Amino acid sequence: TPHYSTRETDYFQGLGSKWQVNDLQGLVFWSSRKTLGSFDADDFREDSDGIHPVHRTFEEHTLRDIGFAGIYDFGDMNLFAAVLYNSVNGYSARTEWGLHWDLSKSQFFQIFMDDIRRNNSRILINWSFRAKLIQLSARYRYFQTMNSTIIGSGMYLLGSRAKSEQGFSLRLQVRPRKQLSVRYALDNGSAIQLSNIQDNRSVLQHKAQIQLGGKRRQWQLDLNHKEEGPIIPDDIWSGVAEYVQVTKLALSLNEKLRPAWQYRINLKTAVGYSDLGWLIQQRILWSENLWKSAVGYSRYTIPRYTLRLSIYESGLVESFNFFTAYEDGQRWFFYLKYNANKHADLEVRLAQTKLYGGEITSKQLELNFQLSIVL
Repeated sequence: TPHYSTRETDYFQGLGSKWQVNDLQGLVFWSSRKTLGSFDADDFREDSDGIHPVHRTFEEHTLRDIGFAGIYDFGDMNLFAAVLYNSVNGYSARTEWGLHWDLSKSQFFQIFMDDIRRNNSRILINWSFRAKLIQLSARYRYFQTMNSTIIGSGMYLLGSRAKSEQGFSLRLQVRPRKQLSVRYALDNGSAIQLSNIQDNRSVLQHKAQIQLGGKRRQWQLDLNHKEEGPIIPDDIWSGVAEYVQVTKLALSLNEKLRPAWQYRINLKTAVGYSDLGWLIQQRILWSENLWKSAVGYSRYTIPRYTLRLSIYESGLVESFNFFTAYEDGQRWFFYLKYNANKHADLEVRLAQTKLYGGEITSKQLELNFQLSIVL
């Protein structure tokens, strides 16, 4: 299956056998996987569009696995265990095991541990509670590795370059009535082992959201506070990695004017380093029969790149398209889509960004056209 970012292709073949005796289920398997494409285990670039390799090398890898796994059902509790031998670990035994325990109808507890790759261990502990008006979950995570985090192997707060991390996450949602919902998220992460100064990082992040409204009108308030550090004695003098605290506040209104028309306004602010950044965006969306259109205008003043704010715009293939606003400027975009039939779409997008910083203003015009045919 080709992958859009690395253009790699995987060839997989294998055999498996499954059996069950009373409450014990077992699986024995053998597989051989050959991967051909671009690889880089360490260097990746992160931006608003995702994670991308920086340096690409064309290589070929072959991985062979053999192992067995089992699940035993105790009623309210399930125990999972597996042993794996593969060529990456020199065919030495690697294990993983997990426990799922239904404490009641509304809450459960989970533990997962593994050391599938050499010099790489991971522990996850989850607890979740769900009721009609409230949902609450908590997670503890722990991992260590000799290399930077493998992309796609998990969500880590310190980023893909982290070699170790432990942290705690909390999620809370309260819905006292149908038109009102309150959400809160807490994430904390810090390095376990330190190979250099760059590894010595910790992140604490609070997020809160309030949604109020019905079918025609909806209000939303978002608050985000992030602390990232720490301060190292060398950094105080050289200013290499200063301690960062950024608070962002966003208020939005989504109004359904008519069945085919929708209006949205976003007000955003960011505070940090004793500076203040702000952004105002307005969007109008129209959709009827085979046509769909959107037009938007944004005005912003953001003095520091750390305080940058992102805004959503309609993009080609109706994908997530975020523009990151920075400096003093304005931006407008226009999007039009025609759905000829279930096999063909025609899309056009036009956008312009204008900056006012410096003695000479700058303008940038973007024009995108796409015809999609699905047979």
